[in-house]
Amino acid sequence: MSNLNNEERLKILRARLDEIQQKNFSNENLENEKEKVVETTTSSDKNTSKNNVLKYVIISALVGFGLIYLFTNVIDIKTKFEFETDKITNDSPTKVEESEKIVEVEENISYKFNLNENFSHLIITTLSYSEEEAKKMADKYTSEGYQASAFYIPDNSNSSQELFKIKIGPYYSIEEAEQWNSTLEEETKIIAL
Repeated sequence: MSNLNNEERLKILRARLDEIQQKNFSNENLENEKEKVVETTTSSDKNTSKNNVLKYVIISALVGFGLIYLFTNVIDIKTKFEFETDKITNDSPTKVEESEKIVEVEENISYKFNLNENFSHLIITTLSYSEEEAKKMADKYTSEGYQASAFYIPDNSNSSQELFKIKIGPYYSIEEAEQWNSTLEEETKIIAL
């Protein structure tokens, strides 16, 4: 029986040795894998730094191309503007004729004021204002000694402009109106009543 026991003991011993060898083999594999993992992380660090450098190069290139595009388009816009300006000045005779027609229509505004028959002339500003601005300007002229008031253009003329103008006066003669008009800084027009 002792032989059987010895044989059984040998089998058990061999099985244990196999298990130990397998564990040692698996530990060696783990250490090798750890080394590979460590090597892999260092190689990925190199790849990451290469990727960062590549990103910076790409971003720098895009910014550079963007700036170049911007400068070429700004210069292109400037030349287009100059071309259009030259085109307008070359076409100016036809544009002047059209603008003269418009000015003529604006100059043919007839004003209707009901004043004492002794007065013959009024001074009217050529500029149009909003209601607030017209009141401020009329107050300014009044404080300077003029007889001034604001009026709504459609109520006192044949014009449909929905703005206000300033009337200064009335005056008994054209000479008196011209004398007062010469003291004004603003462009004005003397009208006969």
